[in-house]
Amino acid sequence: MTTTHPTDASPEDDILKSIIYLTLAQKNHGELSVLWASMAKIVLNLQQQNKDLITEVGLLRKEIVDLKNAVDTSGTSNKKTFAEILSEGLAAPSAQVSFMSAAKLAQDADSRKCAVIVRNAQE
Repeated sequence: MTTTHPTDASPEDDILKSIIYLTLAQKNHGELSVLWASMAKIVLNLQQQNKDLITEVGLLRKEIVDLKNAVDTSGTSNKKTFAEILSEGLAAPSAQVSFMSAAKLAQDADSRKCAVIVRNAQE
């Protein structure tokens, strides 16, 4: 081509710029054949990428189906109810000691009178 324009690294940008700067007065058969050859290479490259992506999506779908089947067929469930979690937490020795201390303090009148509740306290 006879016009000058900045070049980028990607061939797609070069082709687009070639099309933009190609005027009817400047065209010749060599430039058009180079343009068509470059466009054909790009289309073939995109078709191959599309084929690869379709294959990969198919594999991922199969893996998802397998994972769903594995989760559905597993006999054990990791889901716990709130009551189960609470009962396990209350059964812990540290929780039992805390409850015993709280019950003892609640029965002592002097401890109740001197207890202070601090609201909106930040640690």
